[in-house]
Amino acid sequence: MIEVLKRTKLIILFVVFSAVLWANETPFRISSFEEAEKISKKENKPLLVDFYATWCGPCKWMDETTFSDQEIKKLLTEDYISIKVNIDDFDGYELKSKYEVRYLPTIIIFKNGRVIERLEETVGVSKMSALLTQHKSTSTNTAKKAAPNTNPKLKTDIETYSDNLTVEEINSNFNSLNHIYKLQLGVFTKKESANKLVNDLGPKLLDQPQIIQDYKNNSIVYKVVLGEFNTMGEAEALRNQLITEHKMEGYIVKM
Repeated sequence: MIEVLKRTKLIILFVVFSAVLWANETPFRISSFEEAEKISKKENKPLLVDFYATWCGPCKWMDETTFSDQEIKKLLTEDYISIKVNIDDFDGYELKSKYEVRYLPTIIIFKNGRVIERLEETVGVSKMSALLTQHKSTSTNTAKKAAPNTNPKLKTDIETYSDNLTVEEINSNFNSLNHIYKLQLGVFTKKESANKLVNDLGPKLLDQPQIIQDYKNNSIVYKVVLGEFNTMGEAEALRNQLITEHKMEGYIVKM
């Protein structure tokens, strides 16, 4: 009887320990795209690639909600080979160019080396679950492409998460993911040149210009930007002000 109780306790501990490990496990365990492709072909599983950037608000939202959902993690772990690609890394930049990634987040699913699904939008748990279930055992040959949209659709996601988030929490999430507009004043290959422009402009402007690191043709570039606006109109107003008061041209960029 004592031995039976001991074995029962061990089984219970194993189940609890496994559950904790599963809750903390990430399905994105592979770091190399080439390696992921090989494993995908070897195991005959679709390859899901999540293109993201550390500064991308909607990408963070998906990590905290969609990709943290236990059902989604289970599907990705058991039925897919999954990889995250940072477009700001050197290899990520090449993949971004190769697959013409223009919006974040972008999710591409490959089967046998061919694209069978492409999404350029923020995807909630419900839609992601349906998508993964559809493609895990399908032989779809035609790639689909969703309309560009880098923010969650409020109505859809309120319905999806109404069982575990308050309306206030949902609205605060969505408000933080809106696009912002900045005025780009210059692009340089040397950081010293960007710093010089910032130092020269600083005393003349009310707001301090910022330097953002980016990539162009596989090389690092430094962009000098100014302001942070929720609408194109606000950015346009600053642009006109710079032209009128400082004879300075700028370009509106969406972040």
